[in-house]
Amino acid sequence: MKAVTFDFGATPVLDDKFDYFGSLRTAHRVLEKGGIAPSFKEFKHDYLKVRERLWKDPELREYSYNLRLAEVLKLYGYMLPESDARIQEATDVFSHALIDSLYM
Repeated sequence: MKAVTFDFGATPVLDDKFDYFGSLRTAHRVLEKGGIAPSFKEFKHDYLKVRERLWKDPELREYSYNLRLAEVLKLYGYMLPESDARIQEATDVFSHALIDSLYM
C-alpha cells in the first residue's frame, strides 16, 4: 500500500448546519466593500459555474477557495492574484463560517 485517503467532510465531521449561500453572500459583501464585485445574483451564478468546472478537473485537485474567487472575478475583468487581500478576507469570512458550523 502506497497511500491511504480519507474523506473528511460529511464523514466524521458533519457540515449540514453550514449555510453555504449565506456565507457566500457574506464573502460577496467583503468583495463589494473592496469595490470589486458584481451583483450577488450574478456572482452566485458564476461562482457555482466556476466551482463546478474546477470540481470536474480530471487531475482531481482540490482548488483553494481563493482560486475559486479569483477565477470568478476574472469573468468581470478583475485580474487579481489569489493572494489579494480582498480575496483573502472574503475567503476568511467564508471559511470561519464553515469551521464554526462543523461538528462530530
